[in-house]
Amino acid sequence: MDGDGTGSTHDAAHDKPSFRHRIASGVAWIFGASLARHALRVVSSMILTRLLAPDSFGLIATAALLPVAIEMCSDFGVRHAIVHNPNGSTRRYLDVAWTLIAVRGFVVAALVLAMAAPFAAVCDNDRVFGLTCVSAITPALFGLCSPGRLRWSRELRQDLLAKLELYVDMARLPINVACVLLVPSAMGLAIAGVAAECVRVTLSYAMAPDRPRWTWDRAIGRELGNYGRFVFASSLLGFLAARLDVFFVARFLGMEQAGIYYIAQALAGPFEAMVTQMLGGLLFPMLSRLQHDPVEVRRRMRQALRLMVGVGVPMTAAGILATPLVVELLYDPRYEPAVPPLQALLVAAYLSCLGTTFTCALLASGRPYWGTVATLARLVAFCAAAYALADRGVFGYALAILTASAAFMLSVAFVPWTRRAPATAP
Repeated sequence: MDGDGTGSTHDAAHDKPSFRHRIASGVAWIFGASLARHALRVVSSMILTRLLAPDSFGLIATAALLPVAIEMCSDFGVRHAIVHNPNGSTRRYLDVAWTLIAVRGFVVAALVLAMAAPFAAVCDNDRVFGLTCVSAITPALFGLCSPGRLRWSRELRQDLLAKLELYVDMARLPINVACVLLVPSAMGLAIAGVAAECVRVTLSYAMAPDRPRWTWDRAIGRELGNYGRFVFASSLLGFLAARLDVFFVARFLGMEQAGIYYIAQALAGPFEAMVTQMLGGLLFPMLSRLQHDPVEVRRRMRQALRLMVGVGVPMTAAGILATPLVVELLYDPRYEPAVPPLQALLVAAYLSCLGTTFTCALLASGRPYWGTVATLARLVAFCAAAYALADRGVFGYALAILTASAAFMLSVAFVPWTRRAPATAP
């Protein structure tokens, strides 16, 4: 990363063989690492569900809501701006971005601590307070990760991002088991989460030994803010649409039901996370490079959509059919009620990934506001469906998430992928 900004010039160069190699490498690493991480998490959940009661998972999932909510409410799309901005790879731009992220992490931690008691009161569970306070440490640690991580997304180094997350999950498994054996409750899971985040920070500097610099530049800050304000709105609305179900289940159905719902989410979530990482880490940067070539953007989008349908539909169908057997083999009979919500969440994950595919093109063309509109539609659809289906228990909330994902996908499916081309060439 050159201080004179020459990295930006090199980044803009079209070294096609290298670019294609990085795309292929990124896909391979994301797919392979995601499968390995999912396997590690399944093994971890198999062990932990035999050491802890279902309500412990409900408690930890509920306590995590407040930190995640505040993080999402303060997400100004810094990573997206780095990928989209032509100067995103310069040292000064990255230093300002890292400073914003680090400060944001400490602010989030302070707000979580300040709101922990009221949040526990709303949840009507005293144990949520202590768990939320411990969880407040995580965003502060995450903000201190190496600034080199920010470069990886722009440079399509998804192999490095995938390796980092894989290494963290490899460490997380023994950490989870050790912490739960020492503290056999939801608090053990909370402590394990903080320890795993310490591993992430340490590994990030081992893999990207960039020295962070506290830097501020008003012009760069304004650029980040202008691009990120719609990402911020989408993140806030997206959190409400995607996480209110956990709060409703815990608040109205109890922590045991929340624990069962947590297991269903844990099994369905990696599928969406893997595809979203591929789209955000590969499709979005690729389309950002092509943003001034609408014809090529449309061609790449058609390729991406064919792949999403040709591969995604059979995989989703196979997952739905295998769900009863998977839950029976991996968990004890207490978790059998997780089967119907898991099937609904798998369909929801596929529809959400389709919507994200369209959103990548809109972000790359500098129109993040369409994502905000679609996410608002997602939230409205979830609230309406949750109200209508609340009497169906855990399955009803999973159906509400499915309805919200469908609304999100339809809201962006018919928006033009590119801006209208100018009448004359400049």
